[in-house]
Amino acid sequence: MVSNGSTAFPSLFDILLPFLSSTSPFEIIFLNETVSELKEQIDKSVEAGFMKENPVAEYKNGDFSKENYSSFDLHRPFVDNIFLVSESGKKMFREPDLIDGWFDSGSMPYAQHHYPFSMKDPAFKNYYPADFIAEGVDQTRGWFL
Repeated sequence: MVSNGSTAFPSLFDILLPFLSSTSPFEIIFLNETVSELKEQIDKSVEAGFMKENPVAEYKNGDFSKENYSSFDLHRPFVDNIFLVSESGKKMFREPDLIDGWFDSGSMPYAQHHYPFSMKDPAFKNYYPADFIAEGVDQTRGWFL
């Protein structure tokens, strides 16, 4: 939380920005920084002609007021209209096929053996269902605040 006088609100500096990928499956970017970095990346996209304007252009780094954060929302559908530029100059867009962490946890018995890609062993059924799935305290504290 960031405190602004008597008002406290979540800090956007701690939000993980979305995956973006190009038409090539080998070009993926993951922004894990501040809104300032996103603003800089969008400026590059505007220069490349992928976007007409920067929707976070008015954002002021270091200004923790609600007004500074009220002009944009880092959720869908806002992020669906953000395009970035890959290192090779290709247009990058938000990856639409992300699945939540609960699905990932449920697929653990398969994923730990890279099934069905690497493991073709018919004894795979011995690994399912899983006996134990552990989550780190960082996951439970981070997800359920």
